[in-house]
Amino acid sequence: GAAPVDVYWAPIGEPASRRLTHRVLIIADLFLPQCAKYRVWQKQAHFERLGISCTVTDWRRLPEGQSALQSHALAILYRVPGTKEVLALIEDATRLGVETIWEVDDLVFDVALYGRNANLATLKPALRRHLLEGAALYRCAMLAADRTIASTTVLATLMAAATGKPSDVVENALDAETLSFAEDARRAAASQPNAAHGNQHI
Repeated sequence: GAAPVDVYWAPIGEPASRRLTHRVLIIADLFLPQCAKYRVWQKQAHFERLGISCTVTDWRRLPEGQSALQSHALAILYRVPGTKEVLALIEDATRLGVETIWEVDDLVFDVALYGRNANLATLKPALRRHLLEGAALYRCAMLAADRTIASTTVLATLMAAATGKPSDVVENALDAETLSFAEDARRAAASQPNAAHGNQHI
């Protein structure tokens, strides 16, 4: 007879969104603070304002993401490369019925277009090769996910064309901290004497 199916690895029959409280997991590259601010921490705050629990883990500590995956209905992978371990996690998410969304705010997934970037020509060959190999890994993760999120309509169009899957646009937003900095800068500028007016006396 056929070998028994290991119940721990058998696909689950219905989506996680029907079985679990709607919780969102963000597995992200948190290395660049400015990117994390706009694409990760703001998103977590938005979800929580909507009453949706949102967990953030660093992709470099993948066991944490793998563990959290078991209790979340949706997983967003921000700027995560398609390493063997990441692709295995996406495959496990599929088995668990957890929808995966790959997100990016830069053209790091298109090797051909990224390779035309004039800035790459100024880099040492080894670093340039490393960046292009990284682009290929980002593309692998993007293709493996169920859908994508982009920061602009141009990126979303390119992502949808590459994957054949839906791509949504979530633009960078202004949070309370950014608005507060902007207001402080406006007040500081308003308190300074008019430089152009002062130059008339020189």
